[in-house]
Amino acid sequence: MKKRIISLTLTVFLGAGAGHIYLKKFLKAALLIGANFALAVSLVIRVMRDPAFEGMGAMEAVGEFIAAYSHKMAWHDAAIAAILAYAIVDVWLLSAYEKKDGSVG
Repeated sequence: MKKRIISLTLTVFLGAGAGHIYLKKFLKAALLIGANFALAVSLVIRVMRDPAFEGMGAMEAVGEFIAAYSHKMAWHDAAIAAILAYAIVDVWLLSAYEKKDGSVG
């Protein structure tokens, strides 16, 4: 039960993959962190390719991009939410199968 609470707390507050690292599921953690990173990089690339935001700093351009294209950003929000939801459910199920010796899986 303690592993479940700690891993869920890590996932909720630090993001998808953090709870998997605590449960020593490193491959799943790497995939979830990589998926989040890929979404972030794709957003930055979209911002930097838009000519309307040339000459701005990266953070300012991202803020302006989100304000200007918030109606088109629903896919990004949905993808992040789906990854986080999967991570929470997976951590819950992994921690449910905790063995007597404390190992998971």
